[in-house]
Amino acid sequence: MSEDRRTFRRVTFEAHSQLDSGGDSYSCELLDISLRGALLRCENEIPISETAQLRIYLPSTEITLTFDVELVHSKDSYYGYRFLGSDIESISHLRRLLELNSKDNEGIEGEIAAWLEG
Repeated sequence: MSEDRRTFRRVTFEAHSQLDSGGDSYSCELLDISLRGALLRCENEIPISETAQLRIYLPSTEITLTFDVELVHSKDSYYGYRFLGSDIESISHLRRLLELNSKDNEGIEGEIAAWLEG
């Protein structure tokens, strides 16, 4: 059995997203998200590059979250990306998204405090 070493909880959240990598754009579906990264499902194979940009389009809004990301794992059509950086607006929306989709707001607040310290 593999050990789960995640320190930040993931919430299931489906949204359309776009990944810009290696000079190309790929349409993907966001499956889950945390303060540290996101899991995507992409129909087209994405070439491995050092960094990429991820845009997540929040449903029923005109809000787009934008992150600089790096690929940390891939299997079949699933790709796990770690967030490297973002603008303050995207971080604020991510925080709110996590709070609204988690049943443990105190836990999310603790993760945010740990993330800010680290």
